[in-house]
Amino acid sequence: MKTNTLSKDKKTLRREQILDKASLIFAEKGYRQTDLQEVADLLGIGKGTIYRNFKTKEELFLSTVARGIEDLQEQMNGILPSCQTPLEKTFTAIKTYLLFFEENPHVVELIIQERAEFKQREKPTYFEYFNRSIVKWKAFLEELLEENQTPQTLSVDSILYILSNLMYGTMFTNYFRGRQQSIDEEVKELMIFILASLFNNKLDNDLKLKIDKL
Repeated sequence: MKTNTLSKDKKTLRREQILDKASLIFAEKGYRQTDLQEVADLLGIGKGTIYRNFKTKEELFLSTVARGIEDLQEQMNGILPSCQTPLEKTFTAIKTYLLFFEENPHVVELIIQERAEFKQREKPTYFEYFNRSIVKWKAFLEELLEENQTPQTLSVDSILYILSNLMYGTMFTNYFRGRQQSIDEEVKELMIFILASLFNNKLDNDLKLKIDKL
């Protein structure tokens, strides 16, 4: 049993090493231009080792995209439990999201390439994973509403749709144009916009001060 566990750990480690190298090469050269022999050479392994872990080049590429989004979710899950209030949770979730893609631009590139190369896929990897976490994001907004007890004109689902589009668009804008302001300023502006929508454009000074202190 111990031997099997050790073998499994080695296989998992090898898969992670392959994903690490492949994700960077795919991002740099593009899916079509990437030769898996280069990935193998960089790792000092045979090309067959890659195919023993990933049946095809397509499977390897899509696995790099999935691993990137999983890393984002892991960061979210690691930092959010320390947040004390719904406002802090929402702020931290948005900031963690934007910072992750800023610090891992290769993941943005992989998301772009997936859409370009695999248009036939019913749902891109990014949206598969986002849909799984949508309940958590909805809970943040519902907690904000409950805490402030302010009537809203838009439903939480509508606000969530707008927020997700804003974050998705901001991620790409920052990637192509570069950040134009500090991360905290950017997140605060998004927070003010979204809260104004939630609270019918009636943000009291106390709430504005709370956002400013985040």
